[in-house]
Order: sequence, then C-alpha cells, then structure tokens
Amino acid sequence: RVSAARRQREKMKMAAARAIAKLAREPITEAAGFDGSGLTFGRTYLIPKPFDRRLLVYVASGVAECAIQSGLARKPIDIEEYRQRLASS
Repeated sequence: RVSAARRQREKMKMAAARAIAKLAREPITEAAGFDGSGLTFGRTYLIPKPFDRRLLVYVASGVAECAIQSGLARKPIDIEEYRQRLASS
C-alpha cells in the first residue's frame, strides 16, 4: 500500500517532468539566457539546457499549480502572477 504522502510526492515529480518536457518544445528565445541558435526539439535536443533561465519559471509554477489542484497548497495563489514574479527575479 502506498501512502498518501508518497502519492502526492509522485504527482509533484510528474508535474516537474511535464514542465521540463513542455519547455523543451518551446523555441529558444533571449529569455533562455543563452544563444540557442540551431537548437530545436528533436533527437539532439530532448531536454532544456541546465542554464536555461526559463526552467525556474516552468518547473516551479508547474509544481505549485499541481499543489493547488491537489489541495496541498496551504494558501491559493494566482499562478500567472507567480510566473511573472519568477520571470522577473
């Protein structure tokens, strides 16, 4: 039997993985913080580069959204506002 905490932890991991997968399919722009010319999703570019500044925004907001939807978040937040705050930091 799997505990409820373990199930929630798995949901958070999956939310992070989905956010990374979503970012990998996005075009690389100046927001990434590096010159990604020539990089597009495919055989040679499956996951975002580790220094892609957009990772913080995608992963943190994806996990936060999962926490809100699953009822784990202690207080609700505006996800779009949260994304904007992360992007500006």
